[in-house]
Amino acid sequence: MPSNRKLGHSLEKGVIFNPLNAIRSECQYWEAEIKKRKLLTMTADMRWKQRYENFSRAFGLLDEALKNGPGSLNQLEREGVIQRFEYTFELAWKTVKDYLENAGVVFEEATPRKVLKSAYASGFLSEGQVWIDMLDQRNLLSHTYDRKDFEDATMAVFSKYLPAIAALRDKLSKEL
Repeated sequence: MPSNRKLGHSLEKGVIFNPLNAIRSECQYWEAEIKKRKLLTMTADMRWKQRYENFSRAFGLLDEALKNGPGSLNQLEREGVIQRFEYTFELAWKTVKDYLENAGVVFEEATPRKVLKSAYASGFLSEGQVWIDMLDQRNLLSHTYDRKDFEDATMAVFSKYLPAIAALRDKLSKEL
């Protein structure tokens, strides 16, 4: 509230409190609050759309890297695909979080797992287990440097994760 003054009390010596000024002041306060809340809503709407643009570009780079299949990639290219997968996944779950928050979902703690479970529970994501597998794969790859793990992960990205990420991108593009 803008003031803690009570009706009829003077604030300074010789200055009498005017209740009309207090009402005007309170109205101005609430008008500013309403504008701020509208701005926050507009910002949330813009935020998921901006994040979507970054996510969509990242997906395009990942898709491009795998256009000839994982078998055509050398070791360095596989590592690049894994890196692209990691940041595409990161942008994907954060875009989903921003989209759901814009739709009114409130997260006490916005971890990837909680966001993905909430998106699946709400029907926004149709393949919940694939997304949880992606999260687990991303977490594993962050701490693993085994060649076989990279090959397995590259195959999983190509066969399981890329289609799910594409479906999310297509679904979100319809919401723009």
